[in-house]
Amino acid sequence: MSNLADQLEQMRARTDGISSPHEASTDGLTAQLEQMRIRLNEVAKRESYLAAELNAAIRRMDDQLLHEVRVMAAEHESRRANILDELQTFAAQLDRMPDRHRQSPPVLAGGSRGLLANSPSSPPRPSIQQDERQKSIRDALTRMHRPSH
Repeated sequence: MSNLADQLEQMRARTDGISSPHEASTDGLTAQLEQMRIRLNEVAKRESYLAAELNAAIRRMDDQLLHEVRVMAAEHESRRANILDELQTFAAQLDRMPDRHRQSPPVLAGGSRGLLANSPSSPPRPSIQQDERQKSIRDALTRMHRPSH
């Protein structure tokens, strides 16, 4: 019973200064609606702020990913260029080497022994065929080095 009496006292305290019970319920409902409107506005602002923060975080991650992809592509291109330079240097060294087939093969001391002595020597390649082969290697390397569009 005391609980019921306390509730009645609270209601009387709220309605003090209001002339009719109808006005008291209307003003209480208006106050509650105003509080709900204020809370909804606060929640909407907080959600808008969180959405903006999420958008900014996603943009930062996209920018970081794009940067990392560009760095990886540049590193790959650098390695590719280094390999191509090494191949071109190697091709130039091969081009400067004397033709092995024009010189007589070195004779091993003590005569011919082992498996190589019994195997037939390979026929010498014509100089024109070797020149064409070296030219095709140089052309292939040059084509690889040109940037593609």
